[in-house]
Amino acid sequence: SIVDIWAQSTTYADLFNQLKNLSKQKLEKFYQEDYSFSIRIESFNKKVSSLQQRDLLKKLDFLPFRGSVKLNQPDYTFYLLQDFGNDCNQPRELPSRLFFGRLIGFGQRSILKNYKITERKFIGNTSMSAELCFLMANQALARSGTLIYDPFIGTGSITLACAHFGACTLGADIDHNVLHGKGRSSRATGPRFRGPDENMYGNYCQYKLQSNFIDIMVLDAAKPAFRKGLYFDAIVTDPPYGIREGARKVLSKHEGSYAKTSLYNLSKVYGDLLSFAAKHLRMYGRLVFWLPFHRPSYTDELIPKHPCLALISNSEQILNSNIARRLITMEKTRDFNDDQTTTQNEEDLQKLQDSFRDLYFKRIRIQLTATCPKIVS
Repeated sequence: SIVDIWAQSTTYADLFNQLKNLSKQKLEKFYQEDYSFSIRIESFNKKVSSLQQRDLLKKLDFLPFRGSVKLNQPDYTFYLLQDFGNDCNQPRELPSRLFFGRLIGFGQRSILKNYKITERKFIGNTSMSAELCFLMANQALARSGTLIYDPFIGTGSITLACAHFGACTLGADIDHNVLHGKGRSSRATGPRFRGPDENMYGNYCQYKLQSNFIDIMVLDAAKPAFRKGLYFDAIVTDPPYGIREGARKVLSKHEGSYAKTSLYNLSKVYGDLLSFAAKHLRMYGRLVFWLPFHRPSYTDELIPKHPCLALISNSEQILNSNIARRLITMEKTRDFNDDQTTTQNEEDLQKLQDSFRDLYFKRIRIQLTATCPKIVS
């Protein structure tokens, strides 16, 4: 949404004082009796009870609105926005920032309801929420006429969001069963096994995006099979971290439908991903991916780097007090040649990434030891 900010502060008293001192001549048209209005309260990273909201509305009684209150489609909508910090697991007692202003227009958050995971035909254990997928699609500049690739596509949640904005999508994964919707269903209720239309293409059909679906491939990300000269407008992906799903690569050829695989450690995953993006992104194309890390060990210097890719944005999503992940966006700014590799120190990459799974489960073991020592022993 777009809000015209009338006042902002770190305390309620100062915010209300700023509102009382607003120029009446400038805001006179909003106070006329002919116009209906509503005041809404939104909070970030903390749930505020209805009782607290009513108390805040009473404190705003000094605003000289003379029109009638209308909750549905009023002439003017005003917002009191409360920011309780970045850590949703440990929100502040009082807001760190406060804003009051007039709503100018809504964004596209309504599309999130249409793409809820629970209402999709095909989901998996690691399907990403619609909100994060659309955020990645925006970072990738997904739009009509673009070609977007996901090398760890899984159930295709991210590429589905890109397709909504008109992009043509292509994806690959090493897991044949997930790509083609075979095996047990990931849903808590319903049939134990997936139905014939419960697959990635079924999701595209559900949202009438068949024309944006190019194909999916069973492919090892460690050994990409694309010819030289194939370029993508963006590469978007969420590599497996080894928590619910581990990263794997082909170890050797094997008779039958499936090849033998081995573990694919995270430092190698990100090194290969950046090299692939540098080679197959068009100039100024974007690479958007999630990077997990142990919060106490993190520094900006540990982000993987490549001479062809420039860092555009780095945003943190806190999962708990010790574990988080960062949404990294990079842009290709130089032509690729075969001599170029990731410039990150290999030991730094391993320190940041390969220990992530151990640090994650170490915290779980400590919690279990404190609550259920018999289970751990």
